[in-house]
Amino acid sequence: MSAETTRTVDGWLARPINGVNRAEVRRLAASIARRGWVGRPLIANDWGNGLVLITGSHRSAALGILDRLARRYYGSALADRVRATLVPVVVTTVDLTDACDDDDRLVMLREAGDTVAAGIMAAEIEANEAWL
Repeated sequence: MSAETTRTVDGWLARPINGVNRAEVRRLAASIARRGWVGRPLIANDWGNGLVLITGSHRSAALGILDRLARRYYGSALADRVRATLVPVVVTTVDLTDACDDDDRLVMLREAGDTVAAGIMAAEIEANEAWL
């Protein structure tokens, strides 16, 4: 069923669901600049007014910083290369608007049979718990 409920898009087409910690965003931007993207795809949901990132708000903001720096100091050619190497975003059609937190989202994704997004969400929850 996941093939019917999930598609992948370029991360620049989605906006974050929540605010971010600026220090964490700067740390992630420095890490991505040094090592490139290392990590899971992000998950987005279409709420009728465009795609909203369900996971990866900090990572998305860090990529935005790198894009702006590349455009300012190195020109659009390098910035276009930065954008071309971005992580994909998995878009689920499962309605997650009533979810209170990531655990709720995971249950909803599993119940709907979206195994791709559910697997990414489970890894996201595990990574967040390890980080705390």
